Amino acid sequence: MNRPAGTSPPPGGGGRAAEVSFSSDVWPILLVRCQVCHTTGQGALEVPDMLMTDPSTLYDRWVRVNSRCNPNLFRVLPNDSGRSFVFDKISHAAPLCGQRMPLDGPMLEDAEQKTIQDWIDQGANRN
Repeated sequence: MNRPAGTSPPPGGGGRAAEVSFSSDVWPILLVRCQVCHTTGQGALEVPDMLMTDPSTLYDRWVRVNSRCNPNLFRVLPNDSGRSFVFDKISHAAPLCGQRMPLDGPMLEDAEQKTIQDWIDQGANRN
């Protein structure tokens, strides 16, 4: 494609997101923004099968697992953040079910939401 002089191609080789790693990119966000409540707080009491003790266990409890709040949705549906309950909870002030997360803090930053969205849309790989 010809571009006008002085313009550059879109970042990331056409706008495609770099590969997102669950353990290196997503888990650190969860440690800072979610783990306190989902280890010893209200989240641990209300959703004990979503304890955030380690990335491997949480992955098993998220990916292709039906939400307790809305069993018509997977917590994380690989390749489809729009139908993933976890992404709905962190990206909307009024999610489909329950309250937005984090419950007792500000919404995740746009970049944090985008990292989780990209990981889901890239297949929610165990990486």
